[in-house]
Amino acid sequence: MKSMLTGLFIAAAIGLVSWSAGNSAWSYEATGLLGAACWAFSGMFLNSFVSGTRVRANFATESETDRSDQTNWAFALFLTGLPLLVWAYAAYVLSRPS
Repeated sequence: MKSMLTGLFIAAAIGLVSWSAGNSAWSYEATGLLGAACWAFSGMFLNSFVSGTRVRANFATESETDRSDQTNWAFALFLTGLPLLVWAYAAYVLSRPS
């Protein structure tokens, strides 16, 4: 839950800076980029982008504590990126001309 609040706070801060600068495009570009980066790092922590042989090799050399820490970090980054991407989508839809 703290991760989602962190993501929401970051998105609101970027939205406030974007609004004060008068550039609405910056809001959805920055939050979308940060949200995508959070999800990419989450996938890296979960070994989502490697083959099965590498996953087995990593599994054999890591301790249970390491795997647990990686999973916790991946979950936290996923939850941080979720409100950022929702904010980016909402800002994009709301900033389009009718």
